[in-house]
Amino acid sequence: MASNPDRDTSGLSGWLYTDLLLGLTVVFLGTVSFIIPSQAEPIEEENGVPATTTTTIPTKVETIFYTNSKVGVYDVFDVSKLETDIADFISSERLTGNPKVALAFVKGRYQSGEAEGIGSQRASTAYDRLKAELPSIFTEDVLFRPIGNRNLTSNSQFGVELFFTYERAVEVQRD
Repeated sequence: MASNPDRDTSGLSGWLYTDLLLGLTVVFLGTVSFIIPSQAEPIEEENGVPATTTTTIPTKVETIFYTNSKVGVYDVFDVSKLETDIADFISSERLTGNPKVALAFVKGRYQSGEAEGIGSQRASTAYDRLKAELPSIFTEDVLFRPIGNRNLTSNSQFGVELFFTYERAVEVQRD
């Protein structure tokens, strides 16, 4: 009896073996787990106290824009008063991660009969002084807008509205 070359399946055996190995590889990779080996002996610090090591969940740091603003009106430029008011705001709002001013609206007072530009100039002067006296509270790329304002109280010189950014650690999502 003659063999039929169209019915000869011996050439497919190699593909069957390859598919079997591929399937086993996928199953193996799906069941792999990683184990962090522990140290046999604790590391000792300089004072002789054993140090401990911990494994933490990986995190990343996000910069968050805080939508509540610090608003204040001031009669005179008093850097210690401004610094205290800003620290109180940061504390009361529970901002963490080194909050910094990212957006600043500064209002300069101008009176009837004066041009609005005078108020904007006073606002710019107050902002420049604020940034020079408290440089650590500002981001490198702070946005600033001077505003002339006739409605500030008669003895006030300038007003501020400061918006902050702060950093927050967030858990990395594992796939």
